[in-house]
Amino acid sequence: SALDRVKKFKKRSYLLFIGGNDPRRRIEDTVHAFNQLRGRGVELSMVFAGFDFQSLDTIVGYKTKIAIEQSSYRDDIHLLGYINDSEKKYLYENALCFVFPTISEGFGLPVLEAMQEGCPVISYDYPLSSIKEVAGSSAILTQPGMDPVYDAVLSLVSDKKLYEELVEDGFKNCKRFSWKKCASETIEH
Repeated sequence: SALDRVKKFKKRSYLLFIGGNDPRRRIEDTVHAFNQLRGRGVELSMVFAGFDFQSLDTIVGYKTKIAIEQSSYRDDIHLLGYINDSEKKYLYENALCFVFPTISEGFGLPVLEAMQEGCPVISYDYPLSSIKEVAGSSAILTQPGMDPVYDAVLSLVSDKKLYEELVEDGFKNCKRFSWKKCASETIEH
Protein backbone atom coordinates (compact mmCIF):
# COMPACT_ATOMS: atom_id res chain seq x y z
CA SER A 1 0.00 0.00 0.00
CA ALA A 2 0.95 3.65 -0.22
CA LEU A 3 1.68 3.66 3.50
CA ASP A 4 4.16 0.78 3.56
CA ARG A 5 7.29 2.87 3.90
CA VAL A 6 5.93 4.87 6.86
CA LYS A 7 4.13 2.03 8.69
CA LYS A 8 7.44 0.86 10.18
CA PHE A 9 7.42 4.01 12.36
CA LYS A 10 5.44 3.07 15.45
CA LYS A 11 3.36 5.35 17.64
CA ARG A 12 5.41 7.89 19.63
CA SER A 13 8.71 6.29 18.60
CA TYR A 14 10.13 9.12 16.49
CA LEU A 15 10.68 12.85 16.18
CA LEU A 16 9.34 14.36 12.98
CA PHE A 17 10.32 17.20 10.71
CA ILE A 18 8.45 17.90 7.49
CA GLY A 19 9.47 20.76 5.26
CA GLY A 20 12.39 22.30 3.46
CA ASN A 21 15.90 22.78 4.77
CA ASP A 22 15.72 26.55 4.71
CA PRO A 23 18.62 28.45 6.42
CA ARG A 24 16.04 29.99 8.80
CA ARG A 25 15.39 26.51 10.06
CA ARG A 26 18.01 25.20 12.46
CA ILE A 27 17.64 21.53 11.57
CA GLU A 28 21.06 20.78 13.04
CA ASP A 29 19.71 21.76 16.50
CA THR A 30 17.16 18.96 16.19
CA VAL A 31 19.80 16.45 15.08
CA HIS A 32 22.08 17.37 17.99
CA ALA A 33 19.18 17.15 20.45
CA PHE A 34 18.31 13.74 18.96
CA ASN A 35 21.93 12.61 19.46
CA GLN A 36 21.81 13.75 23.09
CA LEU A 37 18.53 11.92 23.69
CA ARG A 38 19.86 8.69 22.21
CA GLY A 39 23.09 9.10 24.14
CA ARG A 40 21.04 9.22 27.34
CA GLY A 41 19.16 6.05 26.42
CA VAL A 42 15.94 7.51 25.02
CA GLU A 43 14.88 5.08 22.28
CA LEU A 44 13.67 7.29 19.45
CA SER A 45 14.35 7.63 15.77
CA MET A 46 14.30 10.82 13.68
CA VAL A 47 12.24 11.20 10.51
CA PHE A 48 12.81 13.94 7.93
CA ALA A 49 10.34 14.35 5.08
CA GLY A 50 10.16 16.87 2.28
CA PHE A 51 11.80 17.40 -1.09
CA ASP A 52 15.19 18.42 0.39
CA PHE A 53 15.42 15.20 2.40
CA GLN A 54 15.53 12.56 -0.34
CA SER A 55 19.13 11.66 0.54
CA LEU A 56 22.23 13.28 2.03
CA ASP A 57 23.06 14.55 -1.48
CA THR A 58 19.82 16.51 -1.81
CA ILE A 59 20.26 18.34 1.50
CA VAL A 60 21.44 21.81 0.53
CA GLY A 61 22.41 23.15 3.95
CA TYR A 62 25.95 22.20 4.94
CA LYS A 63 25.29 22.28 8.71
CA THR A 64 22.28 19.99 8.38
CA LYS A 65 24.06 17.57 6.05
CA ILE A 66 27.11 17.30 8.33
CA ALA A 67 24.97 16.92 11.47
CA ILE A 68 23.05 14.01 9.95
CA GLU A 69 26.10 12.43 8.29
CA GLN A 70 28.19 12.50 11.48
CA SER A 71 25.47 11.42 13.90
CA SER A 72 26.43 8.35 15.94
CA TYR A 73 22.81 7.30 15.38
CA ARG A 74 22.79 7.84 11.61
CA ASP A 75 21.03 4.48 11.07
CA ASP A 76 18.04 5.81 12.99
CA ILE A 77 17.77 9.04 11.02
CA HIS A 78 15.37 8.43 8.15
CA LEU A 79 15.28 10.63 5.05
CA LEU A 80 11.96 10.04 3.30
CA GLY A 81 12.00 12.79 0.67
CA TYR A 82 8.64 13.64 -0.82
CA ILE A 83 5.63 12.17 0.97
CA ASN A 84 2.02 12.03 -0.16
CA ASP A 85 -0.94 13.24 1.91
CA SER A 86 -1.75 9.87 3.46
CA GLU A 87 1.90 9.34 4.47
CA LYS A 88 2.01 12.86 5.93
CA LYS A 89 -1.17 12.23 7.93
CA TYR A 90 0.22 8.92 9.28
CA LEU A 91 3.54 10.51 10.25
CA TYR A 92 1.86 13.40 12.09
CA GLU A 93 -0.62 11.10 13.84
CA ASN A 94 2.07 8.76 15.16
CA ALA A 95 5.07 10.99 15.91
CA LEU A 96 6.10 11.74 19.46
CA CYS A 97 6.27 15.34 18.28
CA PHE A 98 6.81 17.62 15.32
CA VAL A 99 10.00 19.62 15.81
CA PHE A 100 9.96 22.83 13.78
CA PRO A 101 13.17 24.70 14.68
CA THR A 102 12.64 27.96 12.82
CA ILE A 103 13.80 31.46 13.69
CA SER A 104 11.71 33.15 11.00
CA GLU A 105 8.51 31.93 9.45
CA GLY A 106 5.90 33.64 7.29
CA PHE A 107 2.88 31.84 8.66
CA GLY A 108 3.81 28.41 9.94
CA LEU A 109 1.23 26.18 8.27
CA PRO A 110 3.13 22.98 9.21
CA VAL A 111 2.55 23.78 12.90
CA LEU A 112 -1.22 23.79 12.34
CA GLU A 113 -1.03 20.71 10.12
CA ALA A 114 0.70 18.83 12.93
CA MET A 115 -1.78 20.00 15.57
CA GLN A 116 -4.71 19.09 13.36
CA GLU A 117 -3.49 15.46 13.37
CA GLY A 118 -2.93 15.37 17.15
CA CYS A 119 0.83 15.83 17.03
CA PRO A 120 2.51 17.91 19.76
CA VAL A 121 4.71 20.71 18.41
CA ILE A 122 8.10 21.99 19.56
CA SER A 123 9.26 25.20 17.95
CA TYR A 124 11.21 28.36 18.69
CA ASP A 125 9.93 31.44 20.45
CA TYR A 126 11.73 34.00 18.33
CA PRO A 127 10.84 37.66 17.69
CA LEU A 128 11.03 37.39 13.88
CA SER A 129 8.75 34.38 13.68
CA SER A 130 4.97 34.11 13.44
CA ILE A 131 4.98 30.76 15.23
CA LYS A 132 4.02 32.22 18.61
CA GLU A 133 0.92 33.84 17.11
CA VAL A 134 -0.04 30.67 15.24
CA ALA A 135 0.72 28.16 18.01
CA GLY A 136 -0.43 30.24 20.95
CA SER A 137 0.14 28.26 24.14
CA SER A 138 -0.58 24.99 22.33
CA ALA A 139 3.06 24.18 21.56
CA ILE A 140 6.30 24.01 23.50
CA LEU A 141 8.15 27.13 22.38
CA THR A 142 11.81 27.24 23.40
CA GLN A 143 14.80 29.44 22.84
CA PRO A 144 16.81 28.40 19.77
CA GLY A 145 19.42 25.72 20.48
CA MET A 146 19.89 22.00 20.92
CA ASP A 147 19.60 22.01 24.73
CA PRO A 148 16.12 23.58 24.79
CA VAL A 149 14.95 21.12 22.09
CA TYR A 150 16.44 18.23 24.09
CA ASP A 151 14.69 19.40 27.28
CA ALA A 152 11.37 19.84 25.47
CA VAL A 153 11.45 16.35 23.92
CA LEU A 154 12.47 14.83 27.25
CA SER A 155 9.51 16.49 28.97
CA LEU A 156 7.16 14.92 26.38
CA VAL A 157 8.76 11.49 26.83
CA SER A 158 8.49 11.57 30.61
CA ASP A 159 5.21 13.45 31.11
CA LYS A 160 2.20 11.71 29.55
CA LYS A 161 -0.13 14.38 30.93
CA LEU A 162 1.82 17.16 29.20
CA TYR A 163 1.75 15.15 25.97
CA GLU A 164 -2.04 14.73 26.17
CA GLU A 165 -2.60 18.39 27.08
CA LEU A 166 -0.60 19.51 24.04
CA VAL A 167 -2.63 17.23 21.78
CA GLU A 168 -5.90 18.64 23.19
CA ASP A 169 -4.72 22.25 23.09
CA GLY A 170 -3.52 21.73 19.52
CA PHE A 171 -6.96 20.58 18.38
CA LYS A 172 -8.55 23.62 20.10
CA ASN A 173 -5.96 25.95 18.59
CA CYS A 174 -6.72 24.74 15.05
CA LYS A 175 -10.34 25.80 15.47
CA ARG A 176 -9.13 29.41 15.60
CA PHE A 177 -8.03 28.99 11.98
CA SER A 178 -11.13 27.72 10.24
CA TRP A 179 -9.90 29.23 6.97
CA LYS A 180 -6.73 27.10 7.09
CA LYS A 181 -8.29 24.23 5.16
CA CYS A 182 -9.51 26.63 2.51
CA ALA A 183 -6.06 28.25 2.27
CA SER A 184 -4.17 24.96 1.98
CA GLU A 185 -6.63 23.69 -0.64
CA THR A 186 -6.13 26.90 -2.61
CA ILE A 187 -2.36 26.47 -2.46
CA GLU A 188 -2.60 22.87 -3.70
CA HIS A 189 -4.64 23.68 -6.84
